[in-house]
Amino acid sequence: MKTLRKVLIFAIFTPAAFSQMIPQYSSYSMATKDPSTGQITTAVTIQGNTTFNPSCTYCYSAWHSAYVTNQISRTDTGVIISGGRQMVANVQPPSLQINRTTYVTVTESDCVDLPDGSPGCNFRGEGQVICSVVGIIATIGGGGTLLPQLRCSSQVTRGASASCQVAGAFSGNLSNWKFTAEQTTVNRTSNQNAFNWSGRMVKSGSVSVTASGGWGVLSAPISVTNRTNFAFPVVSPVQLTGTNSITCYSGRAVTLDSPPGNGSQEGYSCADQAFSFNFSTISDGGPNHGYEYVTSASSQDGARQTKFEFIVVSDLLSQTSFYNSQCGDFSSSNLAGFIAGSQLKQNVFDHEQGAILSHWTEYRDAQNVPTNNIGSVLEAATASPGSIGSSFAQNAGNAALNRISQAVDGEPCLGSVNRNSSQSCANCGTINFSPYQGCIGQPVPHCQ
Repeated sequence: MKTLRKVLIFAIFTPAAFSQMIPQYSSYSMATKDPSTGQITTAVTIQGNTTFNPSCTYCYSAWHSAYVTNQISRTDTGVIISGGRQMVANVQPPSLQINRTTYVTVTESDCVDLPDGSPGCNFRGEGQVICSVVGIIATIGGGGTLLPQLRCSSQVTRGASASCQVAGAFSGNLSNWKFTAEQTTVNRTSNQNAFNWSGRMVKSGSVSVTASGGWGVLSAPISVTNRTNFAFPVVSPVQLTGTNSITCYSGRAVTLDSPPGNGSQEGYSCADQAFSFNFSTISDGGPNHGYEYVTSASSQDGARQTKFEFIVVSDLLSQTSFYNSQCGDFSSSNLAGFIAGSQLKQNVFDHEQGAILSHWTEYRDAQNVPTNNIGSVLEAATASPGSIGSSFAQNAGNAALNRISQAVDGEPCLGSVNRNSSQSCANCGTINFSPYQGCIGQPVPHCQ
């Protein structure tokens, strides 16, 4: 059974005397509590120009604070708070400008415990029960918040500034400001009682602060999003001409046999990756103080720039003996026949730099994965406070480079250039190596 207690103080005091004894308020906030989820949400803020209706009773307390937790519904006559609590702030005596009437009804059984575990119907610090029907004439302002809460910039781009602020009806002390991300904690070292904390952000996490008076720990998340201008673009393949040799950044040097022999390579390519970067350490005293992060990145390292180069054995680039010995008599009726010289040349080009299945597409596809793209990886690289130097970014970039290199090491069509990688590795005939077998008729390219 709900108990509604009333203190009939107006039977003793005149309205004038009552207005001197009962505190006047120019603003307070109200919030709602969803009965299904228990979530407290913002409703309205009562602002300015308030006075008390002397026809209603009010339980006086010098501390003037409690909570609104129950459902709010709007009617033509005002905002009805059924079975709720109020939070008010002590301000200067108001004028009598009146826009709207708000009725607040509080019953003892509607109360919930305060954050410090004390009975929710008690005025904090005074121990007096809100026990009456309160009629308040007030100006209804915009949306506000009731309970003290920590509000942070919910999402910021890496390197941009974020701010956290304690909002709501709270005037106590704050302490133990901290930022937490995974196993790392950044403790605020100054201005612990400040109501805000801001600074450059490079790592997602949670900011928290301890509020006095039983409110406990207030917290809010901050999400850091990636910058959009760091990803390295895919470079186009470039053929080296006039040479049968190529040297990769890895140090591997390859010279193709000319003319090719059984077991030799007819082409080779190098997916040469290079990168450099600048980094910075945050020293603004904010939530990410001490973190290191990459401020810029380049796909060039000194004279080295990212490139994809390849070579094709010179014997396939003109009408050489090797080229002309590729008879081109392979067909569906002659599966033991030889590949055509023009088809072999095309197969080698397709194998190294073709757009369907090649070493270049292996590089391209690996590069386009954000977790492999060296620029994107560098963009997201951070180091926790206490780290020294650039190894955090260098190691991340090297790991991405190695993943791309491993992808490029895969051999299209199992490394067989007598198969056409642009035609699902279709067989195009056997290669005619020296000593060459003779050919009959004109070569006809055919793959199957």
